[in-house]
This record gives sequence, C-alpha cells and structure tokens, in this order.
Amino acid sequence: MRCFRFFVFFLSLSVSVFAAAGGASAQQGEGGGAAATPFDAALAEAYLRNPELEAARAELRSVDETYAQAMSGYRPRLTGEASYTSSHYDGDVFDTHADPKNLALELRQPLYRGGSTEAGVRASSNRIKAQRAVLHSVEQKVLLEAVTAYMDVRRDGELVRLNLNNEKVLETHLEASRQRFKLGDITKTDVSQAESRLANAQASRVRAEGSLRASRARYERVVGQEAQTLPAPVFSIHIPETLEQAAALAEEQNPDIHFADFSHEAANADTRAATGELLPQVDLTGSLGRTYDPAQRVDEHVNTTSVGVIASIPLYTGGAVDARVRRSKQIESQRRMERMRAGRTVRQSVIDAWTELSAAEAEMQARKAQIDAAKLALDGVRIETDYGSRTTLDLLDAEQEYLDAQVAHVIAERNRIVALYRVLSTVGELTAARLGLPVPVYNPQAHFKNVKNRWIGTGIDE
Repeated sequence: MRCFRFFVFFLSLSVSVFAAAGGASAQQGEGGGAAATPFDAALAEAYLRNPELEAARAELRSVDETYAQAMSGYRPRLTGEASYTSSHYDGDVFDTHADPKNLALELRQPLYRGGSTEAGVRASSNRIKAQRAVLHSVEQKVLLEAVTAYMDVRRDGELVRLNLNNEKVLETHLEASRQRFKLGDITKTDVSQAESRLANAQASRVRAEGSLRASRARYERVVGQEAQTLPAPVFSIHIPETLEQAAALAEEQNPDIHFADFSHEAANADTRAATGELLPQVDLTGSLGRTYDPAQRVDEHVNTTSVGVIASIPLYTGGAVDARVRRSKQIESQRRMERMRAGRTVRQSVIDAWTELSAAEAEMQARKAQIDAAKLALDGVRIETDYGSRTTLDLLDAEQEYLDAQVAHVIAERNRIVALYRVLSTVGELTAARLGLPVPVYNPQAHFKNVKNRWIGTGIDE
C-alpha cells in the first residue's frame, strides 16, 4: 500500500491572517454531503465546459469507432446489383431486339485474412486505450490550468489590495510630511522622498491592476465564467509522502506513460497486420441472380444460385506490402524509444514538481517570519521617528520592507498551492474523480460499449 501525507490548507480572507498565518480545514468528498466550495465549483465548471476537454472527449469517441471498423473484418459483405441493357440487331434475314434485366445479390464472408483482422482489432483496442490516456492527460492539464487561473486571480487581487492600502498609507504620510515641513520639523528633501514613494506606490498599484485584468481573462478562458470575488480555497488532497513514492506512483499512473505503452502495443499489432497481407486470403461466397430477357423467352425469367470458396495467394505485390511491413517495424521501434523517453520525462517532471513544492513550503515559512520581523521593525521605526531618532527615509524604508514581505508571502502562498496540484498531476491523480468534484464523471467506456459491436447505423452520441 502506498503511504500518503494529508495536506489541508485554509487561506483566510482577512489581512492579518493572510499575511501571517494559514489555518487548517478539511473539505469533505462528494459523498460526504458537504456543499461545494467556490474553488471546487470553478474546477467543476472547467471540467464540464472547457472546450479543449470537450474536444478531447469527442476525439476519443471518434477513435472508438476504429474498433467497429476493425471488427468489420470478421463480418460478411452483402452487395446488390441491378442492370438493364437494351440491344437491337439488324440482320439480312431477320431483326432481333432484347431488353435483358438482371438482379443479383452476393454475400462474401471472410474466413481467413492471414491474421490481419485479429491484429487490426488488437491495434484498435490499444489505440483506444492510448487515446483514453490522452483524455486523462488533457483533463489533468485543464484542471491544473483552472487551479493556476484561480490562484492567479486570488494572488493579483490580494496584491491590488495591498498596493491600495500602501498607497493610502503613503498619501497620509505625505500629507503629514507637508505639515511637518511647514512647521520646520523636516526638510524639503523629506517631502520629496515621500512624494517619490507615493508615485512608486501608484505605479505598482496600476501594474497590479493590469496583472489582475490579465489573470481574470485567463480564468474566463479556462473556466468559462467571469472571475468574481474568489474566496480562499478550501480543499483536501493526498500526495505521496516521499519523492521515491511519487516517482513509483507516476510510473504506474501517469497518462503519458500509459499513452506510450499502448502506442507501442498498437504498433506491434500493426506490424502483424501488415505481415498478414503476405499470407493467403480465404472467403466464402454465395450469390443469387435473376435474369429476364424477353428476346429469348417471353414473360419468363432465369434464376441462378451459387456457393463457393475463394482462396487467393499473393505471389508478388510489387513490393508495396513488403514496404508496409518494414515501415511498421520501424514505427514499432520508434514507439519503443518513445516509451523510454516518456519514462525519463515523467520522472524529471515528478522531481521538478516535488522540488518546486518543497521550495514553496520552505519559502512560506520564511515569508511568515519575514512578515513578523518586518512588522516589528516598522512599529519600532514609527516610534523612533516620532521621537526624532529616525528619519523620514528610515520610516519609508521600513514601510516598503513590510509591504515587500506581504507581497512575497502572497506570491509564495499561490506558488505552494499550485505546486501541490502540479505534484498531483505528475502522479496521474489530478482528475475530477480523485478530487471528488461535484460533477458527473465522464465515463469513456460508455460510448465504446455502445459502438464496439454496432453493425449498422450512422447516428452518433454526443
């Protein structure tokens, strides 16, 4: 059994808690009866409405149809034929005129195709499994984008709020500096320093507002809704306890590895199918025919029936089939190498995501300590400034350091949560089912079962 560590984070909306501490809370799963949080609702909306994910589902349904195509190699072919010919013969002795009419039905049942049909079915089955892995990968990509978009809006909204607060503080400070300058307590330089810091704060606020607008646009693209006020996310997820466990789990569950595995199996089956074209082909045939020719026997017709077995042996195909076999073998070799590459790439992704998470968690602790220290320093500098032992520049520097600490904490909080979900993605568990999202989970098996043995009909399921 795999060991897991349970991570639960609660991010408070209040300024003091957001800046200094994170609480803990647990979100019940879908079966627990808890109401969906706005965070879960955003992920659910992306899962249900994102066009990239909808397109991947449609693509999988199209690949499902290749199984019915492959299975058709076992099934009979029934063809009908009708003909009408009008002919006239002018002779020296007599003239003749005929209008023969022919109707025919032919049934052809494949008996042996050199193993190509069986190989084709196996290739199709593996391609469908590979495409399911693609859908899994796209689902993870979309959900990670939704998490990232949500946290980007949260981050940028908080940065706008912090910059607005800082701007108000500096406006008050500038007004106080001007009053003190009038009283002769400080110099014009001190006032200029306050004006410079205020202008810088205004520029930072404008930049933060621009980033927020861009993040809202990305959120709308991914989720499909406008980003209103987004509260702090409440969630509970499980990730492996160690990097080694994460790497082992990714080897078992990562969809990129599954895709490479099934693609290699499909290529192997393609080689067998191509080889089958060099072997004998055997068909059972039967036909019914009716011919009506008034020139021979008026108002009468002739019926014909036949049953037989046809065997054909390809002796030389101009080299085309041989070339297809060689090409299939090369593709199989390519898919084998791609499987090796996928394994290495996934392992690197796991290490990168794990390292990012570890760094983000360590940074969070450091940023909390930085905020506490900066706040104490700012309080002390304010008191010392009131007593005249500190300059205006010292106070402005202390306020800027406190703001920088708060901004860094907000960014680190966003990075930590995104890193958590990125780790979940690398091990193949960032899915609606594993997250317990309040949505009906798409079942790729349902459409496949619907069409795999379908003999006739052109209607489709959306």
